[in-house]
Amino acid sequence: MLKDTASLRVFLPLAYVVGALILVDQGLSIFVLLGPPDLSVPAWRFQAATLLAGRVAPFLLADAAILVSAFGLGHQSFARLWGGLHLLLALGLLGSIVLVLRDGAAIAFQVPGERTHAFLALRLRSIGEALVAIPLLAFLAGGLFGRLRARPTD
Repeated sequence: MLKDTASLRVFLPLAYVVGALILVDQGLSIFVLLGPPDLSVPAWRFQAATLLAGRVAPFLLADAAILVSAFGLGHQSFARLWGGLHLLLALGLLGSIVLVLRDGAAIAFQVPGERTHAFLALRLRSIGEALVAIPLLAFLAGGLFGRLRARPTD
């Protein structure tokens, strides 16, 4: 085991970069897959909600890299801002559940009969991933705000 954590400190900026690269990669991937935004089309909203919910794991991996870096390097102000972003993300995922339910029902009639089970599975998976991520994001937001409130800011 490493007893000197100072030697690990040189890798923390790299973790920031890795986290940022994952976020940019996933964001651009979603942007390319969705095409131009058209909020008036239920199928587009449904696709956006399911794509965002399906990207929870890579976003949380990037989040872990960024949080480790922020706390390891003592960037308390950034960590507080990141905590506020977690709260917004949790609310956004809550809204995505509503979109998956409402818009999924609106476009379900367009799904061919042999694909209805796959469509239902997609809806349930998206809702399940959002339901797992919402408490985690809220916990992280509350933990970051609570932890940073007790400490002096930089």
